[in-house]
Amino acid sequence: MSLLVRRGLAAMGAAALVAGIGTTPAQADEVLWGIGPSPVQPGGQIHVSMRAWAGGCAPGTPVTSPGLVAPIKWQGEAGNFPSYTGTGTVVKKPGKYVATFTCQSGKKASATFVVAGTPAPDPTPTPAKPKPTAKPKPQVAVKPKGAPQTGGGEQ
Repeated sequence: MSLLVRRGLAAMGAAALVAGIGTTPAQADEVLWGIGPSPVQPGGQIHVSMRAWAGGCAPGTPVTSPGLVAPIKWQGEAGNFPSYTGTGTVVKKPGKYVATFTCQSGKKASATFVVAGTPAPDPTPTPAKPKPTAKPKPQVAVKPKGAPQTGGGEQ
C-alpha cells in the first residue's frame, strides 16, 4: 500500500473517529479506535483505524472477529503521532459481531459492527407431510352394460 494511500486512510479514519461518523467507537477503557462502516453490506469491506497516542495503545495483534473472513492486519505509520489502519472483508451472514485485538501493553480492545440484512432462518427443516394418494377417476362416467351401448349396433 502506498504511503499516500496509507496517509489518506489514516486521515479518513482519524477524522471519522473524531466526528463519530462511519465508525463504531471501541468499548474498551482508554483504547480509542474505530471500525466501520457499520452496518456494512454482506461480503463488503470494513476498515479499522486508530492513533497510538489516543490511549497509549500500539496494536499487538490483528483484529479478529467471527464476522470477518480473515483477521485484519494493522498497517502502521511512524512519526510523532503514529497511526494504524487496516482493511478487511466481512462475512456474508447478516448479524451483529464483536471485533477484538490486544495492544502491545496487554490492553484488550473490542468494538461491534453490523453486517446488514435479515439473519437467515433456522436451518432446521420442517418435515413435509406425505400427500395422500388419490384413487384414479374412471374415464367414462357410466360404464356400458352390453353390446348395444358399446357401439353403433351394426354388423
